[in-house]
Amino acid sequence: MAAVALMIAGSLIKARADEKANKRKQAFADAIRQYQVGKTGEMQRATERLLEKQTPDARAAELAQLTAERAKSMDTGVGAAQAFDAPPIAAKASSDYSAANEAAANRIAERTRRAIEQLAVMSAPGQQQLRHGLRFGAASGDVDAANAAIGNAARAGQTDISAVRANPWAHLAGDVMVGGGQGMLISGAGKPAAPTPTPIPGDPEWGMLPPQQPGWRDRLRSAFGIWGR
Repeated sequence: MAAVALMIAGSLIKARADEKANKRKQAFADAIRQYQVGKTGEMQRATERLLEKQTPDARAAELAQLTAERAKSMDTGVGAAQAFDAPPIAAKASSDYSAANEAAANRIAERTRRAIEQLAVMSAPGQQQLRHGLRFGAASGDVDAANAAIGNAARAGQTDISAVRANPWAHLAGDVMVGGGQGMLISGAGKPAAPTPTPIPGDPEWGMLPPQQPGWRDRLRSAFGIWGR
């Protein structure tokens, strides 16, 4: 029994050391998994932000906004240039001249307005495509960075997991105890078996009654039995 108990104790020590090592490995694996889940969420959000700007309604609204912004920018620039190059007003101009001058200015302003609108309409799609390219590049960069981080974390985590080992001293102690128990069993099996005790007549431990001496009646019966043969 002592040998078996020693072997069981050694096996338990080794099993506990292995269990602790497995828990450390599992902790590393869980940390890597959580990090990868977070990076995957970043990639998904970057992709969603890009796709939100690519719906028909979003593209139409963005195009209208860019067209208005381009028209306003050009109108501001043209107005500033016209104000800078405005011809001097004559001191005494006739009403006909003033009316003709005003009509010409109105025609120029109208042509300028139409030109600005057309230029804004023509330039807005290009600017929208430029914005899309910038957004796509930013989203691609986020996705690539997240993918690289996931791969680096996986490789580093695998290295850490591979480096985890059970306590060597606990394993050594367990091996010694198991080996000692096996040695005790082997040495016990090689000993000669203990001799079986011979029953002793009259010994109460063997459950036997002491022998009874024959009485005179038994002796007579025995003698008559011999004569009658």
